[in-house]
Amino acid sequence: MEQPRYTTASLETAACAWEAVLEILNGGAGEKGLRHKAQRIREKIGTAELRLLVLRWVELIDAEWAKVKDTYDSPFDWEFVPDWIARNIDWSGDRPVYKIGGR
Repeated sequence: MEQPRYTTASLETAACAWEAVLEILNGGAGEKGLRHKAQRIREKIGTAELRLLVLRWVELIDAEWAKVKDTYDSPFDWEFVPDWIARNIDWSGDRPVYKIGGR
């Protein structure tokens, strides 16, 4: 089985997405109550599983970024990625789930 090849850009997106999730877990980002939901999920599935789930978002984030990067005026890492997660990830269940079509 061939191993996937990662670009520098996709690795940066993965790092930015994980940083954004850490901000949520530490209470520095997201809507009220989101920290509790994220911490509950991490306690249930573990940090390693949560990190692997976050990696599944990289292609989705990069695809949306490709559509707006020429007109988006804020930083990719501190604005776009956290905003994407806020719009597109549902933390209300047993694991974070991509909401098709966003909010």
